[in-house]
Amino acid sequence: MVFGIIFAIIVMGFVIAFGLPMIMYAVCAQEQIKISSTLNDFEQKVNEVYSFSRGSVLPYSLSFSGSKICFVDYENPGASSSTWAAPDSAVQGLIRGQNYTIWYSHCKGESGKEIEHLNVVDNFCFLGSGRVYLENMGTYVGISILS
Repeated sequence: MVFGIIFAIIVMGFVIAFGLPMIMYAVCAQEQIKISSTLNDFEQKVNEVYSFSRGSVLPYSLSFSGSKICFVDYENPGASSSTWAAPDSAVQGLIRGQNYTIWYSHCKGESGKEIEHLNVVDNFCFLGSGRVYLENMGTYVGISILS
């Protein structure tokens, strides 16, 4: 009986030691797929607003399930705001070099994405979810946070 309990504890230890990282990997992969899908939908909305006439507006809701998303002026990523703390110079260089207009955190770190036609004037972030306001400004789509 004692050997059976010890054997069960050892087996449970192996399951936890080798199974937990696989579960975490699956959860992380699911999060990245959701973020990628959300960003692709957002990019389509930006292109849709860009195809509208000048002055057209569209409110849009984003959900990042606990991740932080920031909208960044790639020409001036060092400009701080109430929700955006200027990153270190290496990250600023990466944002400038890749023309990233979105900077977001996820389970494996941080990444950026360039959204064509999107022009961010004031850097801002939100955690989890938020609403933004997209406006066709003629040659680009402007974005601001909705309160």
